[in-house]
Amino acid sequence: MTRTAKQESPLDRSVGLWQLVFYGSGTILGAGIFVVVGEVVGEAGRLAPLAYVLAGVVAITSALSFAEMGARIPTAGGPIDYLERAFHVRWLGSGAGWMLIVANTVSAATIVTGFVAYLNSFAAVPDWMATVVLVIVLGGVAVAGMKESTWLMTATTLIGIAALLAVLWALRGALAA
Repeated sequence: MTRTAKQESPLDRSVGLWQLVFYGSGTILGAGIFVVVGEVVGEAGRLAPLAYVLAGVVAITSALSFAEMGARIPTAGGPIDYLERAFHVRWLGSGAGWMLIVANTVSAATIVTGFVAYLNSFAAVPDWMATVVLVIVLGGVAVAGMKESTWLMTATTLIGIAALLAVLWALRGALAA
């Protein structure tokens, strides 16, 4: 049996719309723009901005789907509850939960690896040390709670957007050529 909006849930729905937007945007900025931008530009050349716009359209369709499901099934379980409610089988939601754990772990590893590579361009820090410190700090924030995690993600996303705009501003002449 799945939970409904009226039933009790052990999960606290503490993430608001803007925090969720910044959370998703921050993940895209961290992994999709800062970590692989060189590869995208190498493959797409002058069409790289168009590639990012098209990727954004695809991401928006996914976000709108999740927004619709969140409005129809307003529980804290997210995709797990959506699948259980739609197909009335608990194992499908459990499978989705495990896939989310694996996907988020791989995503986190990719973002940490990219961050450590960028950090090394500013300071000579051993990769293992930077990785361990970053994982411990971010793990501590995650353990502190969802509210703290989303506020950190909002702050880092705003910093990422500012950095991206600064890079685009600095490259405006090269991009126009």
